[in-house]
Amino acid sequence: MREIERLGADLAQGAADRLIATIPSLEAQDIEVRKAAVQEFIWALRDVKTPPEEQPKVAAALVDAFGRNQLTPKGRYNVLFVLSRVPAAS
Repeated sequence: MREIERLGADLAQGAADRLIATIPSLEAQDIEVRKAAVQEFIWALRDVKTPPEEQPKVAAALVDAFGRNQLTPKGRYNVLFVLSRVPAAS
């Protein structure tokens, strides 16, 4: 049983890392790609698609991407939009 729990935790962590790797999609040229990326991040952070213990990691990666000032204005806007949809209690 512990092996199954560990595997579940590994998959969840992998999901957070995979989501973080898609941050560049928030500034994609294709608007449909941007919309899908925004929705994935909102689901992950607001609708608990990502385990609660992994959500701060995802949020921190978004803040870091914004803070490094390496995103386009579209990307920066989308990061702010995603973060604005995260409930304050989170």
